[in-house]
Amino acid sequence: MVAYLKAFRFQNLIFMLLCIYLMRYCIISPAIKLYGLNLQLSFFDFNLLAFALVLIAGGGYLINDYFDLKIDRINKPEKMIVGNLIPRKNAIKTHIFINLFALLTSSYALYNNQSLNYFSIYLISIGLLWFYSTTYKHMLLIGNLIISLLIGLVPLVVSMIELKLISEHNFDYLNLNQLSLVPVFMWILGFSFFAFWLNLSREIIKDMADFKGDAYAGSNSLVVSYGINKSKWLVYALYCIAIVVLFYIYIKFLNDNQTLYYLLLVIVFPILYAIYLLKSAHTRKDFLTISSINKFVLLSGMLYAFIFYSKLS
Repeated sequence: MVAYLKAFRFQNLIFMLLCIYLMRYCIISPAIKLYGLNLQLSFFDFNLLAFALVLIAGGGYLINDYFDLKIDRINKPEKMIVGNLIPRKNAIKTHIFINLFALLTSSYALYNNQSLNYFSIYLISIGLLWFYSTTYKHMLLIGNLIISLLIGLVPLVVSMIELKLISEHNFDYLNLNQLSLVPVFMWILGFSFFAFWLNLSREIIKDMADFKGDAYAGSNSLVVSYGINKSKWLVYALYCIAIVVLFYIYIKFLNDNQTLYYLLLVIVFPILYAIYLLKSAHTRKDFLTISSINKFVLLSGMLYAFIFYSKLS
């Protein structure tokens, strides 16, 4: 069981689940209460939809390890799980089982809420993760973009379903009082885009750490194709754009000291420190350290939902 939890990247799945809960209870719930509205998804259906996403992500990690044996033997032989602690045939069986279970539970919850059109997101996510592991991750930037897009969808998917139901069940009330849920959706979209952008930079940094194994396997990743130094410049650009956009949003929409201190202490300064470390990074350990800082910044960005909640409460 411990081996499977490691293969599923259990900590990452907890983070994904946290993001989904933060969007529901710290963004959507306090915002719609200002309109006199309530959440529409039952707690049971909400959890089914959230856990289905997390299961699909866990299956994605497992199948990626299944196809990455040759690369992992070079990059991290001491941390290999599939092929060592978990037999390959068991890995593929588990991948199929948890994805089928995720599809069944999500379709049940979506059917209960007349939202079966969202089922395609769950199904397509499974397909993208499979083809990412077999093909896309070895293509120039395509794999990085796909994984980052899927990470960006984590805070967005269940929130879209929730907002759709709130809008449908309160359509006349919203029209009569000239109220709109668009601002709430834009906040969720902002968190989603932040997750996408920061994860894109992290994916490139991870490719720097995995350079030797990817090159040996014939991968056409950005780092293999253009080298580490040129790839660093792309990460610098992604980081700088993130800082500029965050301050633009702060000045235009927020402009409060609590947000400013939060942005500086746990997002901007760590990003600047990551840039500083990246300039001289050249070993796998160096790049993994920067990747961890990036992960901290991503988590900090999601935790801003608590600041949002405090401002509305």
